[in-house]
Amino acid sequence: MNTGKRFEQDFAASVPNNAYFQRLKDPAQAFGGGSSGTRFSLHNPYDCFMYAYPHFFALELKTADRSMTFWRTDFENSESKQTFNIKKHQIIGLQKAAAYDGVIAGFVLNFRNAETTCFVEINHFVETVGKLEKKSINQMDVLSCGLLIPQKKLKVNYRYDLGSFIEEATADKGR
Repeated sequence: MNTGKRFEQDFAASVPNNAYFQRLKDPAQAFGGGSSGTRFSLHNPYDCFMYAYPHFFALELKTADRSMTFWRTDFENSESKQTFNIKKHQIIGLQKAAAYDGVIAGFVLNFRNAETTCFVEINHFVETVGKLEKKSINQMDVLSCGLLIPQKKLKVNYRYDLGSFIEEATADKGR
């Protein structure tokens, strides 16, 4: 199993009993792998959602060793056809979700080498990457604008303290 799928499974297994969690199904992929081979494939706006009364969380889960590349408008005109870890449709989908009262939308970023997982609310993410001179975001960038999610390593898998994450993420949204 690849590390991204393992991270998604560990995250889902960490959801507290008082929260509802749903992983969106991935769209059909081409036989050769990747959505570039399927001309009309749909793109999910984010990976999953979680509901913990009275808040709805729209979340895109990402994992990488050290850093993650991201889409930004000014990168579209570059000559290279770079593939981004954090894609345009994910950023736009999370921004649309965040526009509603009671919705907390953002990225859950897992940096494997540092064994660190953080949540970055989408508006903080856009603001932070808009100031960067580089085309990727690393753990230090994320810690400056996001919430650290406590985690515990089991033998192979991880468990994330999503109860404390929910409390911290909703603290400034009111209850």
